[in-house]
Amino acid sequence: MRKQQLRGFTLVELLVVMAIIGLLVAILLPSLGRAKRAARNTLCQTNQRALVMTYRMYFQDNNQVLSTAGHGASGAWDYQLLASNLKPPVGPDQYYLNNGMGSVADKPRFCAETTRDRRPASSGPNGSNVGTNVLCWDCKAGPQSIPQDKRGSTGSYAMNNWLYKPGSGGFGGGGGGANDTDSYWHIRQASSEFEIPVFVDACWHDFKANETDRAAQDPGNPTSGDDTTSAGRNLQDVAVTRHTKTVNVSFWDGHVVPVVLPQLWTVKWKANWTKTTPTYVKGLF
Repeated sequence: MRKQQLRGFTLVELLVVMAIIGLLVAILLPSLGRAKRAARNTLCQTNQRALVMTYRMYFQDNNQVLSTAGHGASGAWDYQLLASNLKPPVGPDQYYLNNGMGSVADKPRFCAETTRDRRPASSGPNGSNVGTNVLCWDCKAGPQSIPQDKRGSTGSYAMNNWLYKPGSGGFGGGGGGANDTDSYWHIRQASSEFEIPVFVDACWHDFKANETDRAAQDPGNPTSGDDTTSAGRNLQDVAVTRHTKTVNVSFWDGHVVPVVLPQLWTVKWKANWTKTTPTYVKGLF
């Protein structure tokens, strides 16, 4: 009885198999990429929802008054909301020395589409580094007792400055005078919690939107080229291409929605917001 001879693959057969595998990979990779982006987008929305819930607790514990300043010795919103969750609790000095990254409680400050790398160079306020669509911001404001190269906190989101206590001042923070009082959201008096925007993807940690804000020349890097404001503290810092053509916006009732960049000008950022038409964003469509 003859032994059956084993037959190997021919070169042509191997090439055909490799071609099929390559075709399958080419078909699957875009789907995998979309799935990863969708997962990162979902995580971003979860982060913002957690920040809003934390802010609501801060609101209740602070006699129903939101942050009174955006900067200063008391720290920015990320310190005011999250530092009390550090173990053990720390003051602003320790928080800033630790770069605001001392606990799991800090993780919601970072969108999954960004890295924890700061923007590499800056001539911004106090040496702070403004972020981009893929880089975190680096806020150097904080206690003056800490050397500038050691203080600061990083993150991916901005807080809506029209939530601050009216006229509270602060560098880039609440600010405003008597004429602006009607613009601020007075949470205790507001009945439509679902329309009060709180946090949003951005390249700086806070902003004060106005109907006349312009869009950046480069929504991927809004403070480059003609956009030399470093940190405009307005919708220019928010209309970034972080989630392709959208950014996530969270609201006081806890829901989070993706907003197409031109539609950011239709969100009711302040109590007396009037603009209802989108604004053109260069290079987006």
